[in-house]
Amino acid sequence: MELAHINRALDAAIIWFSLYELRHYFQIEPVNQQLYVLPALLAIIFYFLIAELFSLYQLFRLTSLSEITKKILLVWGIVSLSLILIALITKSSTDYSRLTIGWWLTLCPIYLILSHLSIYKLFNHLSSQKNYFCS
Repeated sequence: MELAHINRALDAAIIWFSLYELRHYFQIEPVNQQLYVLPALLAIIFYFLIAELFSLYQLFRLTSLSEITKKILLVWGIVSLSLILIALITKSSTDYSRLTIGWWLTLCPIYLILSHLSIYKLFNHLSSQKNYFCS
């Protein structure tokens, strides 16, 4: 259960900081940088809700690496489409840099997958070490 909390915290941080870094990389004017708080928050909220629907944070022992990857891609795909639809419906898509948002929507799932896979590998390594020392 604690591992799921760590994963959730890391996922939120990745979603937030990847957009934060891209804002700086693409030199978004300081006046416009506050606009990017809303998509980041919405993405985190949507991600958590949709991740729960697809049981992304279930026990690692019950999930394969490919299943984790598929779930993250599916969840992030739904989040991305939701954010794009909200931007189009509210006619706010012109307020944001398409380059920044495009790269964020592309890179973020890669970072999320790498994070989950790293934790998966670490967990499996620690589990095997524990079994080694117990025998």
